[in-house]
Amino acid sequence: GIVDVAEGRSDIAMSSREIKLEERQRYETPKIRFIEQPVGYDAICLVVSPDVYNEGVRSLTCDEVRRIYSGAITNWQELGGPDTEIFAIGRRPGSGTRDTFNEIIMGSKEAETPAVSYDAGESSEVKFSTQRSDKAIGYMGFSFVMKGDTKVVALDGVQPTIDSIKSGAYPLARKLYFITLGEPSPGAKAFIDYILSPEGQKIAIDNGFIPI
Repeated sequence: GIVDVAEGRSDIAMSSREIKLEERQRYETPKIRFIEQPVGYDAICLVVSPDVYNEGVRSLTCDEVRRIYSGAITNWQELGGPDTEIFAIGRRPGSGTRDTFNEIIMGSKEAETPAVSYDAGESSEVKFSTQRSDKAIGYMGFSFVMKGDTKVVALDGVQPTIDSIKSGAYPLARKLYFITLGEPSPGAKAFIDYILSPEGQKIAIDNGFIPI
């Protein structure tokens, strides 16, 4: 989305991360800069297979998650779960969800996650894969967690709720942005204003996102 806006194919980009420095350096000029407008909140939620959850893995620390994805922890038994190998699901390169997870959990957006066995394309794929497995862990957007029976684990003892996400108490909370390069066109501005209106924010709520 950001590239489409920068190269003139779209009026508005939707993003779950801020503009990167290299994107600013590539596309901005002294007079035309990216504008990031927060339009809601989301969070990245850690989910595990039902078998793992039911065996007692209900909360993980950021350090434990980092060690899972780095390959330092390989068996759920080390975390109070079943004696089975951990199947770690990541996200494909370019994903804003992956960037946020890597930055907060792994320490850098460019961090390697050598323990990942499979890179999912979207949150619905993570949801499907964890529910069909007996040993998986993955991460997905808050809106997908709200739909159906997904086994969400707390992170550093904090469950992802509306209050914990908006306050920043939940470690993997994030803002959602509409992004334009330069001032938005009249049509784009009208749409952005609509999304920020009570009616537009209700659409965000109806789709599992958290209003500004």
